[in-house]
Amino acid sequence: MKQPYSILSLLIPGKSGPDNNIDVYLQPLVEELKQLWDVGSITFDASTREYFNMHAALMWTINDFPAYANLSRWSTKGYKACPCCMNDTNSMRLPNCSKICYMDHRCFLSSDHKWRDSKTFNGKPERRDPPAPLSGHDILSHLHDFKDRKFGKTVTHPKRGDNWKKKSIFFDLPYWSSLLLRHNLDVMHIEKNVCDNILGTLLDIEGKIKDSIKARHDLKLLKIMKHLAPKLINGKWHIPPAPYTLSKSQKDKVFKFLKGLKVPDGYSSNISKCINLDKRKILGLKSHDCHVILEQLLPFSIRGVSQPKVYEVIAKISIFFKELCSRTLNLEVLDRIQDSIILTLCEMEKIFLPSFFDIMVHLCVHLPAEAKIAGPVQYRWMYPVERLLRKFKCYVRNRNRPEGSIAEGYIIEECMNFCSKYLSEIETKFNQYERNADKQIEVTQAHEYVLRNCEEAETYISEYTEGLFDDCLSKWFQDRISCLFEEGDGQVLQDLKTLSLGPFKGVQYFSGFLANGFRFHTRDVETKRRNQNSGVMVKGVGHDYYGVLTDIICLRYLDGNRVVLFRCDWWDVHSPGRGVKVDKFGFVSVNSKKRLHTTEPFVLMSQAEQVFYVKDGIDPNWLMVVKTHPRHHYDILEKEQCENDGDALQQSHPGSTYDEFLATLSVDYIDTTSELIRDDMEDTVVDSTNQNQPKELNVIGTENDNIDESSDDDEDFSDNDRDEEVDEDIDIA
Repeated sequence: MKQPYSILSLLIPGKSGPDNNIDVYLQPLVEELKQLWDVGSITFDASTREYFNMHAALMWTINDFPAYANLSRWSTKGYKACPCCMNDTNSMRLPNCSKICYMDHRCFLSSDHKWRDSKTFNGKPERRDPPAPLSGHDILSHLHDFKDRKFGKTVTHPKRGDNWKKKSIFFDLPYWSSLLLRHNLDVMHIEKNVCDNILGTLLDIEGKIKDSIKARHDLKLLKIMKHLAPKLINGKWHIPPAPYTLSKSQKDKVFKFLKGLKVPDGYSSNISKCINLDKRKILGLKSHDCHVILEQLLPFSIRGVSQPKVYEVIAKISIFFKELCSRTLNLEVLDRIQDSIILTLCEMEKIFLPSFFDIMVHLCVHLPAEAKIAGPVQYRWMYPVERLLRKFKCYVRNRNRPEGSIAEGYIIEECMNFCSKYLSEIETKFNQYERNADKQIEVTQAHEYVLRNCEEAETYISEYTEGLFDDCLSKWFQDRISCLFEEGDGQVLQDLKTLSLGPFKGVQYFSGFLANGFRFHTRDVETKRRNQNSGVMVKGVGHDYYGVLTDIICLRYLDGNRVVLFRCDWWDVHSPGRGVKVDKFGFVSVNSKKRLHTTEPFVLMSQAEQVFYVKDGIDPNWLMVVKTHPRHHYDILEKEQCENDGDALQQSHPGSTYDEFLATLSVDYIDTTSELIRDDMEDTVVDSTNQNQPKELNVIGTENDNIDESSDDDEDFSDNDRDEEVDEDIDIA
């Protein structure tokens, strides 16, 4: 998915998108795909230096949600906006908001689930079955009447009972109707919109909040959450506080948490720059910022601030996306998060207003099913495409002819990439180091520490441990190795002799080091920086150790060998409850006042992994631990282990805390009978004007009502994010 392996094959000129005429531009591509499937193409194999006939097939398309409609030709607007549920989409119109909400996720529960009989959700039991996905052949049977129709922007057709606009040109491919997945739901934009909905609603951000006076008026018409409906008192509307409502002081705590955030280098952008404390606003968050906030930081920011039930449901949403976006997937885990997201959405229907549930929130329920078919989302989301389009925008020098500028810039860069492959003596984009790549090739060891962890010295260390010797380990090891060397013992290796002689007296100190794909800095360096690169984690037996890097020491040995070790201040993880805590969601926190007293503060550089710490909202003396993963590093397990597990698409990370949490998940975890009435906050008072008067309607909404389909029911593209995200972005894999 990187740029050197992406081909710019199509540029559509014009001031507006092709819309219904997209097939005109895709027709040459489809003809070539049919030829590659039926006839193939003669291709040269560089490894065997032979020619062979290569066949190719189109796997699926990668696109954002508006472009999903252009390619599949199922409209992603209106009452039936979900392309997975299709005609069985559960939706209703909110008259006062003039929006469509997508709720009633109880239909995805098992038929014997007790929540189906509960009337605390919408006042009636749920008897509908979950929507059954249509196969490609079923879709073709629905589209048989589109064969002889003419299409164009000026051509009108009679209304149908569904959202089909036409038959997609991809169905001309002989194998397209047999594919299990034809178009991917974009996890990137779904994450961004869910994060914006939660942050905007919790922090009352203008333009993002889903809780307004109009949304409260709809509660009375829907006859749900009557305790949250506004009341007219003395000419003013009194709005009761919702379970997620935060006071000004609580909002300030969340904003200050995000403002004072420090993350490792390359982990994300500087999120603190997007926080305006004076106006209580968040401006300029990119999609990747929302990805980091939703999966890692959001539960920590509201910990101890919001209501417990609100924190728990947001924590479960965070863990859901974290497991879904994992680099390795397991079918058993996907089955569990599929059940979990259904329960979570049902619980959210008891907490948040109906206006919160736009189409992006609903699409979360279909993401695990797609992951089972297509694998990890890293190969199917829009991040590589958006970054590539952002680069294409930089090629534009003549705004009157953007297509020509992009084509010319693309051809020039292709020529430069081709030439750079033959320049081996200088640094190019193909041989340069990664951002945090370790350029050192020496095997790093520590003197005293490595003697106890070196496999070659294990026999001698056991001898020293079992015996009673007066000398220290280093002195005894030097004498022991020298005696064996004088006797001519062939087991004595040259590196053991070099190690036994000890390092030189001169010791080098560094303030930063690149190791294991991470960029480490000492604690003193970070005081004047916005990044946090001093967090260290070392895996141990039974539990992990967490600390802060204080010194980076380099020891020099004979034969030019070097030993790099980290000296750290470690938190006390030997005292559960007092020094370290792990909550039911698997979040680890350490007590910053409890240090681990140890005679071995050093660790090998090769053993260190990077974490960073954020303040706990419940107790300021405690720090929440956030684990990071280096770029382009993958946990590849042994072949024997992969063969034993035949159900796995890819092996999951060992020791996943979410597996344990989901295994203990019970449907009794949510108390559906409680109404979450707040008595700790005063009502919000709003003047009664003509704009915020409720609409008195007998019918909640029908498909013939006039609705605003251009709003955030599809996607929320803010002005601050337009430099990264463009409507109707398409990539074909």
